[in-house]
Amino acid sequence: MLNLSITACSFHLKKSNSIGNKSIYELNKPIKLFENSANERQINNSFELFKPCFERYNAPTNDEDTNKVFKCTYNNEKIETEQFTIYPVVINSGMYGSASEIMNVKTKKITHKKSIDEVDFRKFYLFVVIPKDSNKKVQKGMLIFQNIGPYGVKTIITQKLQEFFSNNYRITLNCYTIAPSLFIKKVLKKNP
Repeated sequence: MLNLSITACSFHLKKSNSIGNKSIYELNKPIKLFENSANERQINNSFELFKPCFERYNAPTNDEDTNKVFKCTYNNEKIETEQFTIYPVVINSGMYGSASEIMNVKTKKITHKKSIDEVDFRKFYLFVVIPKDSNKKVQKGMLIFQNIGPYGVKTIITQKLQEFFSNNYRITLNCYTIAPSLFIKKVLKKNP
């Protein structure tokens, strides 16, 4: 049985090259992009910033710096709860660069020889979580990454999101890991 776990991160979005909390975007309100320029446009909510990035990587993409291949699948789904809107994304990822033999543990026979150019894809889930609170400024959301044993996609996906936001929107995505005990107390338990 595989050891499944999660990594929870908080995130916020702010104008690139800005200082202070005044430049942090509210996640549940329309966001103006490229204010006071010919490219100015408005989006309805913050997830509209994420979706084009996931669509950009919907075919296997080779990151030669890390020897990783990944792809994102978002099927226009969302999960609504009383407190959150959750957007599930499937990330397929794997590494290449070293040869190995694949053995069937029951028969003890080598069934395949993996070359240095082959990738064993693993499926990971990512949940983009946007809190719903119309009475307060919602400036922080969560990214919840699934891990399989020692494998995960947090580093490569946050890096690609940060690059995409910076290059396409001039927005900085700040992402911070949430301590597991704090995450459990605040999100999973229903404490008053």
